[in-house]
Amino acid sequence: MSSFEYYLETEIPIKIISLAKLNPLNFQNIKRSLKNTDKVLVAEESDGKYGFSSEIISNLSEDKECKNIDFKRITSNAGVIPASADLEKEYFINKDKLFSIMNKLLNNA
Repeated sequence: MSSFEYYLETEIPIKIISLAKLNPLNFQNIKRSLKNTDKVLVAEESDGKYGFSSEIISNLSEDKECKNIDFKRITSNAGVIPASADLEKEYFINKDKLFSIMNKLLNNA
């Protein structure tokens, strides 16, 4: 069963915002879409240090309208990207890692 099917089956509402489609980044639109949530998971393919996810979480967490939101971030592992395809799968974000962190975020209520 895929993560998406799991959340449909268990009736856990999730909303996916693809920031790759938002240019320029409009925090007002993002805040509007977060209006009825208390948990946000930001995924970034880089190792996350000083990256795009840090900037998004920082901007939103400083906003008084988002003060009650629990922000989490999922990134690739820190370090040099491996040359081996098998090791690369462990380095980058994958479906299992994303699913695991989403479950921890949702069960941490």
